Amino acid sequence: MKSVDQRNYVAGNEALFRTIPLPRYLREAYSNTWTHAIPAHNQCLPLENSPPYSGYITTRVYIGPRLGFDEKILRGRWVRMAAGDVNTPTFRRGEASLTVATTDESVLLAIDYRSYAGRTDAA
Repeated sequence: MKSVDQRNYVAGNEALFRTIPLPRYLREAYSNTWTHAIPAHNQCLPLENSPPYSGYITTRVYIGPRLGFDEKILRGRWVRMAAGDVNTPTFRRGEASLTVATTDESVLLAIDYRSYAGRTDAA
């Protein structure tokens, strides 16, 4: 098995990020972005966090006092899933997943634009 192309996969995640209408207070907050790979489930030699990779999650964290996240900004495009809790809700939009984690001083958004690819469970 061959890993998915990281550049194209992350570009898909970034394109999806651009569709989320973030409020000004998040756009203006200090932020950092990183990507981590998801190892394929059917590896020949399953080693922790090693290739081949089936996907990538792109994460952005916004840091600042009292930021918060109002899920109304998702405007019905995203469906809240049963997974997660009050501080870390998970949403689905077609094949994509969005996880939101909040603390008193940060908001973390993690996107995988193909997380639900090939799955038949309804959103």
